[in-house]
Amino acid sequence: MEKHRSAKLRKLMELASRNPSQAEAEAAALAAQRLALRSGLDGDDPPEASARDAVREVTTPPASRLPWWARRLAVIVAENFACEALLRRLEGRQSIAFIGVRDAPKAACFAFLELSHAHAAARRAFGRSQSASATQNDFTRGFLGGVESRLRGQAQSEALAVLTPPEVRAYVEEHDPAASRTVRIRSAFDETAWSEGFRAGQRAGRRERRLGSAPRQEGE
Repeated sequence: MEKHRSAKLRKLMELASRNPSQAEAEAAALAAQRLALRSGLDGDDPPEASARDAVREVTTPPASRLPWWARRLAVIVAENFACEALLRRLEGRQSIAFIGVRDAPKAACFAFLELSHAHAAARRAFGRSQSASATQNDFTRGFLGGVESRLRGQAQSEALAVLTPPEVRAYVEEHDPAASRTVRIRSAFDETAWSEGFRAGQRAGRRERRLGSAPRQEGE
């Protein structure tokens, strides 16, 4: 059963990459969450199996700078995929590391990227002028709230246990990540933009907590 779920996740990722429309991105994130959280629910694994699983790390492609909303989205996704999200900095570039067991970090990273693309496209519709920036932020705040509501709602409705394994938390605590820098977000206090963002986030179906610095891996 575990191998079957892994195969379905791989197929989902392949299909999404061939059809990166917003509608496909929205459906893909919810499907990835279901696959990630169903692990161990079908009675095919012994109770101690998850404790033996090695902690895995899946990292997003590096970027020159991650916007504030990407860092918050990463934490929302991680919390709803039973993972931890850490900020990695290397040679002036940034990426997000999703830490978890089994296919959870892979699914979380996939969902994060799909949601990021969908959100970025919607955010650009507000324009690129400085005056539009604050309204964009209000839209984004709403989008993040909608994502969190939808992901939590799916887990509750399908009785999916979103419990981060203790070995994942131990991994994070062992490396003692520093808290990320607080970002000041400009707002236009545009309730319409916030509401539009919230509805878009719920349609996207895709979830703030500390985002630390990921430990370096050997050979980096």
